Amino acid sequence: MPAFFNSKLMWNKALYKTLFLLLISFVLLSYNDDPPNGRTGAPFDGKCSDCHSNNNPGGYNGSATIVGLPDTIQPNTQYALQLKVMVSAGNPVRAGFQLVIVDKNHQNAGDLIAPNQESDTEFMNGREYLDHRSGKYFGGMPVLWNFKWVSPATADCNTIKFFYMVNFCNGSGDFGDFSIAFADSVYFAGAPPLAASVTVLQHNTCLEDSIGIAKVQANGGAMPYQYQWSNGSTDAQIEALPNGIYTVNVLSSEGCLIVDSTTISNTDTIPPQIICPISFTACAGDTVHYDLPGISDNCALGDTLPIRLSGLPNDTLFPLGSTELIFQATDQSGNKATCAFQVEIDSCPVGVSITPEKSPGLLLLPNPVTASRFSIQGLNEAPLALELFNLYGHLVATFPISAWPGPFFLTDIPEGVYGLHLLSIERRHRWLRLIKVR
Repeated sequence: MPAFFNSKLMWNKALYKTLFLLLISFVLLSYNDDPPNGRTGAPFDGKCSDCHSNNNPGGYNGSATIVGLPDTIQPNTQYALQLKVMVSAGNPVRAGFQLVIVDKNHQNAGDLIAPNQESDTEFMNGREYLDHRSGKYFGGMPVLWNFKWVSPATADCNTIKFFYMVNFCNGSGDFGDFSIAFADSVYFAGAPPLAASVTVLQHNTCLEDSIGIAKVQANGGAMPYQYQWSNGSTDAQIEALPNGIYTVNVLSSEGCLIVDSTTISNTDTIPPQIICPISFTACAGDTVHYDLPGISDNCALGDTLPIRLSGLPNDTLFPLGSTELIFQATDQSGNKATCAFQVEIDSCPVGVSITPEKSPGLLLLPNPVTASRFSIQGLNEAPLALELFNLYGHLVATFPISAWPGPFFLTDIPEGVYGLHLLSIERRHRWLRLIKVR
């Protein structure tokens, strides 16, 4: 190819490159005077770094605050505000910004006013944006932009959000800049905000019950409300609840959400009933056997068993004298009850035995007797009293002493476990235990 064409081609490439750089410079200069909208870093916007390189070779960092912003925004009120930008790292030359103010649902909130030529406002997608009209130089000091804002008459969910992004620039175009997004959320004192509270209308009585009832009461915000409970219900009141934690999400028609929870528990405070066997007397050297206490409760017992708190284990030798055995029962709600009985160990100077008639063998105390009638042996004289008690300590029968030494008939006594009390002439009390079987 002739040298003429080569030089012309090289000249054209240089020209195109120059024109491209001029075009880029023109765009950047225009962004410096009027950046594109939708660059606040808000969830619905882009960022300054969409146009400016954000690799931050200068290690820039800083902060931005809105001065004059109260903790609570009043409706239809004008506020004089100031955006203050400070450098905390690096040496950026200047800064620019863009800001938007919206409600909870990201709809435009209020009216922004630019008081001078340093900033201006524009609308995009129904939202008003405030941004710089020329970047401001730091010069070792913070940079400031003053503006005014008129709050709206209402705000969804009583929330006002400020989204703003600041670009820390090195002054050489869009290369080497660093942008940071900021956000503030402020309470709006308009209509009463959405509120909800859960009340337990009924707890369970027993651990195994499912009769709990809970209800959520919502107010404020915009009706109607939607409810979503953790158990899947969408009603304000939930019923037939077992023990547990229940959480509800309340959503207003404006999209505000509030969450509350409560706990359904069992409220049983009635202790179980525990019935110990009646006290009895045994002879020294005998292996003592006693029946474990019986337990009943107003709720399901589950695996509840009586626990011995004092006394000796079953089927062991007891010392002479009286030994108290105390048992405790605990139901599934933690309620406790105790009972006690005495085991009296006697040297047995008088041999007393029960002869069950028409049944095999002779059973000596304290072993139980199985018979429909019995006789007493071992006492030369009739006792002062011979009485039969049930396990509640109630007198069931009195046997006639005139029939001594027996037989004594049990045919009219209901099947069960009884204590036979004998009071001898020597005033010796004995509990002769027996089991009556029809």
